[in-house]
Amino acid sequence: MDTLEQRKAKFRENMEKAEQFEDDEEFLPAIKHYREALKYSLHKKDTDHIQAKLQKLKNMAHYVSGMLEEGQAEKSGKKPWLWIIAGGLGLLALGLTLFFVLKPF
Repeated sequence: MDTLEQRKAKFRENMEKAEQFEDDEEFLPAIKHYREALKYSLHKKDTDHIQAKLQKLKNMAHYVSGMLEEGQAEKSGKKPWLWIIAGGLGLLALGLTLFFVLKPF
């Protein structure tokens, strides 16, 4: 069992780490440290504050991951055209090569 001073120190340490990650816009490590700090919270005010922060960070993390998924969907939409163009150029090169090789015969 942790003493009161140890609990306060762990709470403070996790809060500082979480805020540092939050400032760097690294949401998942920040959420992890806020959850860890929640275990050592001694006052309802602190608990409510941490839960509000967790909800905010979760929403931001979902928003960012949604943006990434949209960007990947846009990129994957261009890939079939690249394959079609590359295939067409490959067939053209093959046809020209065969034409010039077989032309003398």
